[in-house]
Amino acid sequence: MDGSHMEILGKFFSFEGRVARGQYWITCAVLAVVTAIAYPSLWFISTLGNAGHIASVIGTAFGLFFLLWVSIAVSIRRWHDMDRSGAMMLISLVPLVGGLIVLIWLGFVPGTTRRNSYGRGGTEAIMSRRGVYY
Repeated sequence: MDGSHMEILGKFFSFEGRVARGQYWITCAVLAVVTAIAYPSLWFISTLGNAGHIASVIGTAFGLFFLLWVSIAVSIRRWHDMDRSGAMMLISLVPLVGGLIVLIWLGFVPGTTRRNSYGRGGTEAIMSRRGVYY
């Protein structure tokens, strides 16, 4: 893999920087597809006897760790896009409504278009690549 692929993969695991709404939804969709493929596969492996059950448990543990890490990382970077601290994720711990509030906020509230405390905005970053700066 060249450097650009590693940079893209590294962004899945990074808590720094910003991510726009579209990128947030794409990441959510990718995670949903990976989960939809991985967990039935792990269930099938678990039916293959004792060794299969152990492999399934280990695979599930790694899968949950990956899923949680990437979900939290992209959510924190989405909060950064709105010039808010990643600590806003704690709202999701409010019983019954916290997760829904966070989903609506992250999925539908636009981020800042210009530079904020966490980096350049989407429009500003595109314009700077073209050599046009505000």
